Amino acid sequence: MDRLNTLEKSLPPEGPVNDQNIDRLNQQVTQEFKLAANAVSSLYRLSSERSSLSRHQGYVDCLEDVLELLGEGCSARELMTWCQERKLEKSGNTSSTTKSSPTFRLSRPAMSVERAPKRVLQPQLTEKFVQQRGDETKEHKRRTKKPRS
Repeated sequence: MDRLNTLEKSLPPEGPVNDQNIDRLNQQVTQEFKLAANAVSSLYRLSSERSSLSRHQGYVDCLEDVLELLGEGCSARELMTWCQERKLEKSGNTSSTTKSSPTFRLSRPAMSVERAPKRVLQPQLTEKFVQQRGDETKEHKRRTKKPRS
């Protein structure tokens, strides 16, 4: 407690202690709080808008991937199987022990005003999918091939 009393005595006031200076400081504090509240509101709005746009961009990217697969001659059954596998992978319900996609952590980095937003990249077809599709096509041809008599 003595330290606080000493600190109070050692810090000089910025101006004379009177009602006019106290009112001026109260107005400045109020103004700073308003600016901070506006900044937080703006940050929330921008974050929400960015999240919405990212979600829509992901949907458009997914449609482009599906259209590309269909354009390459992928059957509806192959496409359905591929989609179901990706859904299970992303929801964490895979029963296989091999890791074919990255694991996501729930922890978040500390927020910073100086941190630049990450650029959202379009997902590309993976080589693994192309290889799986080729293997499935070979297996399908092998099963449907009639033995020579």
